[in-house]
Amino acid sequence: MGGWRRIIPGETTVQQALCILGIPDEEDTRDDYQILRYINHQEWGWQIVEIWSSRDSNGKVVGIFLKNSFLTSKTGTSLDTLVSQFGRPNKVTWSMIPLMRFLIWSDEGIAVLADANITDYSQGEFEVVYILYFEPMELETFLQNAHELPWPYIGSFSEVNLFTFQTTDAPDILPEDPYDWERIPTPSP
Repeated sequence: MGGWRRIIPGETTVQQALCILGIPDEEDTRDDYQILRYINHQEWGWQIVEIWSSRDSNGKVVGIFLKNSFLTSKTGTSLDTLVSQFGRPNKVTWSMIPLMRFLIWSDEGIAVLADANITDYSQGEFEVVYILYFEPMELETFLQNAHELPWPYIGSFSEVNLFTFQTTDAPDILPEDPYDWERIPTPSP
């Protein structure tokens, strides 16, 4: 089951998360979600950390959103690391950012935005830009409900390639799933 720093969506309460992480730098609401935001805690390795809860969650954390900067900090979390731990994702899809892909391990409760530009990087350098931890669920359930989550930035998944030759000067000409899964190590059966 996915979780971060002993915070597990669907199990950990917001009060427990506050005891683990301390007082947030900001509190916000987005739609029906309460957001606790931690900014630039370098010791955590992420530029922004958000803890999500909702009125319907009975005081439980429903999501943990970890965001890295595109240009500055490196999280040390690469696609290789996630694939070696969880195996091949059960869905790879377009994102709303060109040359980036949204990868989903719904049965583990993890979704990530990662670099897809295989011409610029080796497999081990596919940097993860953000990670969302959520309660594990069936893939179709996640896909049906993902648009309702309080995404703070552009970059959640898209059902189509938004960056084709006809729509932009910087087309994304890579396939929806550009990764060479034979070269990315997966866990032993």
